[in-house]
Amino acid sequence: MPMLDGGGEPKPENPDAVGDIVADGTMSAAALGAAREDIVAALTNGTVTRNEHGQGMLVKVDNIGTTDVDVRGPNGEYIAVGGNAKGGKKLAQFGNKMNVLKLAADRDGVVAQYYFPLGTSPDVVNLAIKKLGDENVFFFDDAGR
Repeated sequence: MPMLDGGGEPKPENPDAVGDIVADGTMSAAALGAAREDIVAALTNGTVTRNEHGQGMLVKVDNIGTTDVDVRGPNGEYIAVGGNAKGGKKLAQFGNKMNVLKLAADRDGVVAQYYFPLGTSPDVVNLAIKKLGDENVFFFDDAGR
């Protein structure tokens, strides 16, 4: 699997989202997700798809489901970004979202990819590799977000 370094300061699409700090000094889940999407967009020379409400571009596959695309790659790739919240009891749901992402990308003539921050659970990563292929699963360092 390719390893990407999240070095440098990506320019967030929504600077206010990156600064969304909760009471204990950590980022809210929404702000963390937005920061990670910004990092991946910078690494891939892609474009973040979220709208002013924080929703990414939705793709639907009839009779299977819907998922969102977080970043569009420079060649139109459908890129999803996530971390450990996808694991545990949500692993089956994550697998379904991977199916939707892959089927929608195939239908639309583009590649489906997934980017994980370093330290993501092997169960989550292995499921993504099974669904998308080893060549379409990547890691990035989000420690400097």
